[in-house]
Amino acid sequence: MILLLLLFFSSPLFAAEMSKSKIIGLIPMRNEEIMIEQCLRGLSRITDAIIILNDASTDNSVAIIEYLAKECNVIEIIHKKEWYRDEPGDRNALLKCRHSPWWYSFCSY
Repeated sequence: MILLLLLFFSSPLFAAEMSKSKIIGLIPMRNEEIMIEQCLRGLSRITDAIIILNDASTDNSVAIIEYLAKECNVIEIIHKKEWYRDEPGDRNALLKCRHSPWWYSFCSY
């Protein structure tokens, strides 16, 4: 199950950044080969770019993401080598990579 969480972030330079800001989709995922294509295609319609955290998937999720990366504007894939449940750490890793004061966070945990 993929849950959509919309978050807004404002920085001290918020007004200046608004003119050049983008909406970035953040997706932490593990073994989502059944849903990831639909998720990427839908999210790419409402965001300017997507960043994914792969939590040591053992299925074909990463291959699907790499295949759709250009079409869906996936700008970065963060790979965890070993699976361990660390939702706050995963979220923080995604937030460190963002390139915009605005983002969507999709959480499948």
